[in-house]
Amino acid sequence: LKFHGPKLLSGIQLRTTLPIPPEALGTFSCVGLAPGKGMTGKTNQDRGGVFYPFAGSPDDMLLAVFDGHGPQGHQVSEYAIREVGSRLEQHPALSADPSTALREVCIAVDSSLEGESYAIISGTTAVVCLCRKNAANDVVTLYVANVGDSRCVLGTRPNGNPLIKAEELTEDQKPDLPAERARIVASGGDVNSDSGQPRVFTGDGRGGLAMARSIGDHFLAPYGVTAEPEVSVRQLNLDCDLFLCIASDGVWDALDSQAAMDIVSTAERGPTQGCMRLVEAAKMRWKEMSYRGETRDDITAICACIPRLFEKPATLPIIDALRLDLCEYGVRLIELFQMWDEDGDGTISRKEFRQAMPALGLKVPKPEIDKLFDTFDSDCSGSITIDELREHLL
Repeated sequence: LKFHGPKLLSGIQLRTTLPIPPEALGTFSCVGLAPGKGMTGKTNQDRGGVFYPFAGSPDDMLLAVFDGHGPQGHQVSEYAIREVGSRLEQHPALSADPSTALREVCIAVDSSLEGESYAIISGTTAVVCLCRKNAANDVVTLYVANVGDSRCVLGTRPNGNPLIKAEELTEDQKPDLPAERARIVASGGDVNSDSGQPRVFTGDGRGGLAMARSIGDHFLAPYGVTAEPEVSVRQLNLDCDLFLCIASDGVWDALDSQAAMDIVSTAERGPTQGCMRLVEAAKMRWKEMSYRGETRDDITAICACIPRLFEKPATLPIIDALRLDLCEYGVRLIELFQMWDEDGDGTISRKEFRQAMPALGLKVPKPEIDKLFDTFDSDCSGSITIDELREHLL
C-alpha cells in the first residue's frame, strides 16, 4: 500500500515520522495465488492509498482501495490511484460539495482512459473515502464513493451495546441487482449466471464482467457498464462509530463484513495489528476454499480507529521509536544495520550515522545525532557494531 506523505529514503517509516500513528490506522496488501504459479507468477492488481494531509488540510484524509481485473488490471488500478487523488485535490467543489467532486472525478478518470488499449478489457473497482473533521466541533463526516465490488464497512456500537456491529457503507454493485440489471439490459447488454455468478455480457455473448460498474472495461461501456460511483455521506458519532475497514474483495469473498469487523475491533494493539490479522484470516479462508490451496485473490485492506484518526502522534525519543518499530512491525535489526553501513565494512561510522537519520525522515539537530551515536558506541571505538546496536535496540 502507498502512504502519500513524506518520502523516506530508507523505506522504513518510524512512528516519529508518520503523521498518523499506527495505533490509529493500519494498512496491508498481499499478492494472491494462481494455480500452478504461486505468488511469483502473479501480479498484485490491488492498489491502496492513504493521502494525508489531503489537499493541504490537516482536517481532510483520503483512504482508497482499487482492485484491478483483467490482463492489464494492475495498470488501470495504478493509474486510478494516482489520478483520483491528484484530480480530487484540485477539484473546485472539494471544499463545499465533496460528493459532487468524488462523482465527477471518478467519471473523469475513466474518461481519460479512453483510447488506452490496456483499459479496453481491463478495469478496476474503486472505494474512495474522504474523512473530514470539522475543526470547530471535531465532528467527522465520511464521504464514500464506490465503483464495483470492493467495500467500506463501519464498526459501530449502538446504544451502548458492548458488541461492535458491522454496517456496510457501500453496496457491492453486482450485475444482478435490479437497478444495475435494468441499466445493462436497456443498453443492449445481458446479465446471466451460467458461470455460477452474475456477469455482464454484450448482446451477442461476449465479455463476462463480474461487476456492473468499473473504471476501465471500455469494451462493455456501450452495454451499461459505468464508472459513475454511488456516493454516500455519513456524519459520525465518535462515541459509537469506532472503526472503519476498506478492502478489496480478496477480503469480502473470504469473510463477511461482521467477521471482518470482529477481527479488526478486537485487536489488542489497534488497527495495524487488526489489519494484519484480517489479511491473515482471509488468506487462511482462501486456502480452505480453493482446491489444494492454490488459488487466492489479491488482498488489500485499510483499517482505522476513527476517534484516533486525527490525533497528533505522540513524540517519542528516537531510540524508543526504533525499538518499538523493530519489535512490532517486523523490521529486522540486520536490515537496519546494513542500510546504515553504507561502505559495507561491518561497522557504522559517525558520518554514516549522521546520514542515516535524515534518510529515516527525521529532522534532528547534529548534536543530538552525535549524542545518540555515542550512546550506541558502547566501547567508544568511534564506530558502531551490530552487537552494540543489538544491545540498545533489542
